[in-house]
Amino acid sequence: RVYTHKVAKAIEYMIVDAMVEANDAFEIVKKAQSPKSFLELDDSILKRIEYANPEDDDSRLRKAKSVVERIRRRKLYKYVNEYCVPTEQLKNWKKVKAEDITACQKGDGGVDLRPDDIVVQNMKIDWSMKDKNPVDHVFFYQDARSDTKFSIPKEKVSTLLPNVFQERRVRVFVKDEANFDAVSRAFEAYQERHFGSSRQVAATPPRSKAKRHALSGPFALKKGTSSGLRTDPEARKKLRLTSREITLGGGNANGKAKGKKPLTPVPEK
Repeated sequence: RVYTHKVAKAIEYMIVDAMVEANDAFEIVKKAQSPKSFLELDDSILKRIEYANPEDDDSRLRKAKSVVERIRRRKLYKYVNEYCVPTEQLKNWKKVKAEDITACQKGDGGVDLRPDDIVVQNMKIDWSMKDKNPVDHVFFYQDARSDTKFSIPKEKVSTLLPNVFQERRVRVFVKDEANFDAVSRAFEAYQERHFGSSRQVAATPPRSKAKRHALSGPFALKKGTSSGLRTDPEARKKLRLTSREITLGGGNANGKAKGKKPLTPVPEK
C-alpha cells in the first residue's frame, strides 16, 4: 500500500506525463531500446528536463518543464475520490478509462472535461496469487526429520482469516484544480450509472474555497439564503459583541472589556 499511496501515485503520473512530453527532445523511448543508452535514463532526467531551454516552437518540452516545476512546488495532481469494486464483479471487471468518466459529465457551468484532464488509476492489490490464498499452496512438515508433507486448511487456523484475497479500487486524479468539482460530479455520476448508487466511502468535499467556507463555521450559509447571518440571530449577536470588544480595546469570552462595564448585547430588531 505504500507504493499505491495517492500522493506517490500522483507524483508518478506527473513524472510519466513529463517524460512523454519530453520524449522528442531527449529520445527517451529510443534510449530505452539499448542497454548502453538506457543507463543514461536515471533520476537526472528530471533535472535535465527542468533546466532545458526549449525552442519557441517546442511546446511539448515547455509543458514537460512546467510539470516538473509543479512537482518541485508540490502543485500535484489532485486526488478526487475512489471506490472499491464489488467482490462479485472482480473476475469479469474491465478497467475504467478516462473517457468513461468524462462521458458521464453533466452540465457544469461551462466546464467541458476531456479525457486528458484526468487520470484514472485501476489499482489491484492481492497476495501474489490473484484471487487465491497463497497459504493453500504451502506444505508443512511435522518436524525436521519428517518426510511427509501436509497442508493446513484455514478453518483449522482461525475463523477470522479473510475469504477474499484480491482487491480492486478505482481512483481518479484531476490535473487542473479548477476542474476538481466537475470531475468529482462526473465520477459520482459514473458510479450511479454502473452501480445504481455511489460506491465511495465518503462524498468528495468541494475544492472551491468559497464553497468550503460556506459549508462550515459559525456563520455557515443556510440553504436558500445568501447569508447565514441573516437567519441566525445567535451568530449575529456574537458578531456584534466581537466587533464592540475590538472597538473598546479587547475583552474576554463573556463580553466583558478589561476595566470597563460588561457589554450589553444589541437588541434584535
